[in-house]
Amino acid sequence: MLLVGFFEGHDSERRIASHVPDSLSLRRFLALDLTERSPDHSTLSETRRRISLEAHLRVFGWVLERLREAGLLRGRQPAVDGTTLLANASMRGIVRRESGKG
Repeated sequence: MLLVGFFEGHDSERRIASHVPDSLSLRRFLALDLTERSPDHSTLSETRRRISLEAHLRVFGWVLERLREAGLLRGRQPAVDGTTLLANASMRGIVRRESGKG
């Protein structure tokens, strides 16, 4: 699920976990039956923490090589942006683009 999330552009385990239950193609890819619950975000997070960085890099490299062999990967070097940004999700801070009104 973590690799699927990366390739689909999901930036958090919560987003990945919320996307999988609604996607028939991801359920099929992950071998999840329609009645089977998909792992939640805390399971993904805990699993990610238990896998060493070396293992992550080896698996990711293996997946990239399979994509390259299948002609599905262009470019010479993948890049990941790990920038940390401060988020303010206050409803009072939301402003309409058209009018500038809150």
